[in-house]
Amino acid sequence: MNKKLIAGISSALLALVLAGCGQNNLTAGAKVKKASGMVALVKGRVNKDAKVSYKIDDQKAQDTKNTDGSYVIEVPSTTKDQKITINAKNGSSKESKQVTVKAEKRLSSYSDFKNKYNQAIVGMNMSKADQAKAQSLQKEAAEMKKQPKVDPKKLQMEMAKMPADKRAAEMKKMQAMKQKGTELKKEGQQLQDSMDKIKKDKKDDLLPDHPATGVSYLVKKSDYQLRGNYQNGDLMGLTVIASNSAMKHKTGQKDFGTAFGISAKALGADPKSVMKQFKKFKKDAKSGQTTMKTIKSNGVKFNIGVSASDLYIYVTK
Repeated sequence: MNKKLIAGISSALLALVLAGCGQNNLTAGAKVKKASGMVALVKGRVNKDAKVSYKIDDQKAQDTKNTDGSYVIEVPSTTKDQKITINAKNGSSKESKQVTVKAEKRLSSYSDFKNKYNQAIVGMNMSKADQAKAQSLQKEAAEMKKQPKVDPKKLQMEMAKMPADKRAAEMKKMQAMKQKGTELKKEGQQLQDSMDKIKKDKKDDLLPDHPATGVSYLVKKSDYQLRGNYQNGDLMGLTVIASNSAMKHKTGQKDFGTAFGISAKALGADPKSVMKQFKKFKKDAKSGQTTMKTIKSNGVKFNIGVSASDLYIYVTK
């Protein structure tokens, strides 16, 4: 073969090899992604030497780890479609891909969930006497709201026309109502003081007023944790987590069951039905029949999974 031809072929092959070294070979899978649990996973392959970053809509770009030519990006779900731009750079070579993460239904307004959850935690830690007092005060307050509003000037004019004995009886009735209102206010303040103390003592059990945007821990206890996806006032998803070791003792089971049951009720599910199905799942799991189950109640879905170390319940709609 002609030496010049051989040299030309060798040069061309070398150029192709060098070009291949600079390419990023970026992949991102399907162009449309849906969330699983609280996040959508955007993952793909890339040159192992490339630097990978991504942008969600118009947000600031973030770096993600390139693990021997693989990358994974977790995108928390929102109520709107999100455009994800993945960029790979290796020397002078640049490449980008775009995918869309579809919108999801919110699980609840965060404030509604927080208020119901925290009220339940405070309520269960009140003394029986205070619980009875709270119920009584609620009933009394409801009855007082039913009373028709009275115009003071009109009432004064009407009383002036009354016979003396009837006027005296009416005044006595008004004084009794005023006294009752004062007593209710005093009892209400005492009850509020008691509740404030419980909130202080149990602050680690309560949901925060202002969680971080995205996925974060809402409650982090030794036996169980609550992780939530918070987006613009919405709770998009919730994960209830318990270690397998905690589930082996009664205290851990009780604490986890309480957090799980209260969460289910606060989100509009039937806690009795959910817990009944969950107990069946545990029984089946012990016999090796299942590792994943979906519980449904009133439009709320509870996807249960077990790892080597933890039990996870992903709550979505």
